This record gives sequence, structure tokens and C-alpha cells, in this order.
Amino acid sequence: MEAELRQLGIEAQCASESQSRHHCRYARPSVAGHRDLSFGGIAPALRGGAMSMHAVYSDESDTVYFYVERYLVVPSDHARAATVLRRLMELNWELLVGKFEWNPRTGEVRLSATLNTDSNFDRRAFRSIVGALDVIAARYVAELNDLRGP
Repeated sequence: MEAELRQLGIEAQCASESQSRHHCRYARPSVAGHRDLSFGGIAPALRGGAMSMHAVYSDESDTVYFYVERYLVVPSDHARAATVLRRLMELNWELLVGKFEWNPRTGEVRLSATLNTDSNFDRRAFRSIVGALDVIAARYVAELNDLRGP
């Protein structure tokens, strides 16, 4: 994973969490008012900071789980939670790569994708997912934040 992220020009902090689990973290810097939607482009950040991106490899499940941490926060008691969650489900229906996940306990919304590695590590698929999550994150961040409101 580290080598593939480096090939994409991404500087990641990677470490083994156990014998069967390896975790890479990287930030996608904020580019206020600018969207570079080319492959490997930089997604605009939430609230002016950097998006915290993760890639977690599990030898037990033979998968790489990619996610954008705290893409959005929508507590279950938020006045517009039902509206935002409905839109997330509509987007999940449309998206070919990635999905939105919501934790009702914390309100965290993640944008995530999974790469199966049971037969091999597909470098092209890995790079494609990293790029797709950047594009999706950039495409919907303003709409979802506006929909959520204050």
C-alpha cells in the first residue's frame, strides 16, 4: 500500500497494527474554492482542514478498506438528519465506487470503499479507488454540508 500511495504522490504514515493488519493514514490538503477532479486530484477539505484518508489492509479478510474519516457529522438527533441520511442513501444507489456509512452513535459519516485482495493485489484497482474517493469527496462535500445546515 505504501508503495502504491507513493506512486500517486501521496505521503502516508503507515504502520502495522498487528501481524495481520496494516494501516496507512494520509491527508488530502485543503484547496479552498478549487476542485482538481483529475485522477489523484485533491479534494476540498471540510471546514478548512485536511481530509483524513485511510487505507487499512487485513490479512484475515484479504481486503483493503479505504475511508475518509469524519467526512460529515450528522448526530441522530440533528434536525435535518433524516434529510441528509435520505440523500446519502440516494447517492449510495448511484455510486459505482464507494459508499457512505453512518454511525448513529457518533454521527460520523464516512465515505468508504473495499478492495478484495484474496487472489492478488490489483495495483490498478487500488489506484482507481484512491482516485475515485477523491473525486466523490470533492463532488458531494458542499451539497451535503449545505443540506445538513448549521
